[in-house]
Amino acid sequence: MDKWASIVLPIYNGGKYLKEFLASLEYQTYRPLQVIIGDDCSSDNSLEICETWKKENEKIDFKIILVKRKKNIGLSQNLSKLIEYVEGNYIFLADQDDVWLEEKVERQVQYFESNPHCVICLCDRAIANERLDIIKKSNYAYLGYTIKTMDFEQVIKHRAAYAANCMAIRNKNINKIFSIPVNVVSHDTFITMMAARYGTIDFLYDVLLLYRIHGKNISGNFQAQFSKNIFQCFLNYLRVEKRAYESAKYDEKIIKNEFKTRFMVDIDDYDNCFKKKRKVTKFIWAIQMTRKAYQKGIIGIWSK
Repeated sequence: MDKWASIVLPIYNGGKYLKEFLASLEYQTYRPLQVIIGDDCSSDNSLEICETWKKENEKIDFKIILVKRKKNIGLSQNLSKLIEYVEGNYIFLADQDDVWLEEKVERQVQYFESNPHCVICLCDRAIANERLDIIKKSNYAYLGYTIKTMDFEQVIKHRAAYAANCMAIRNKNINKIFSIPVNVVSHDTFITMMAARYGTIDFLYDVLLLYRIHGKNISGNFQAQFSKNIFQCFLNYLRVEKRAYESAKYDEKIIKNEFKTRFMVDIDDYDNCFKKKRKVTKFIWAIQMTRKAYQKGIIGIWSK
């Protein structure tokens, strides 16, 4: 195999789980690999872990770049700037607290090779707790997904789970997909919408990583199940809705402006996801969701 795959890993205070994730890269069946790590001014031992790992694992077919930020710039900007170092034909976005199965890169590269119109390939993932005990074998099955492929109009209409840690991107027109503007909240949605101008967004129903839930995830999925009580469940839903509110507030304006600037496209001419507005406040929505979780008896079922 002579087509490089580039793994892009933005990190920040991830020392607790980082060794496990990096070890899972060593076992990838695909080569050659480029691993690009950007430390966003961590205050724990994340940087030291990465420096040691780089010394021990850099090989001819396994190139490692470690970027040390001089000031904290946030996840989206850290990720965006790391793309500048990409040399590979395929780009894999990574989260510091997951574990990849050994065939993750190989299976997604194979999918790209067999599906030339695909610009982003999203794999399935198993849901695991902090100890990596598997709770749900398939995230897509849990969500009830049957999506196989989405074109541009479908992507801007539906905000599906474009999870960045499941995302592999064909290195095609990458400079127009990136960079990510400052203040973007949902960078995975932004990347997917930009990429959809150049091909399809495809869902690969192979479970290729363990998605670790540990209470400090940026993503708000599964907050009821991992809450220890009703009050914590409410706070978790409030945090989730705050992020959704910020995404709606900032991302809508940014994405619409970027489409006009980059592609001369007005997405208001299409049925788009930003037209769907919640009619209740963040506080009321969190109460409603907590009540539903209580009635279903799912609060805390995964927190043990």
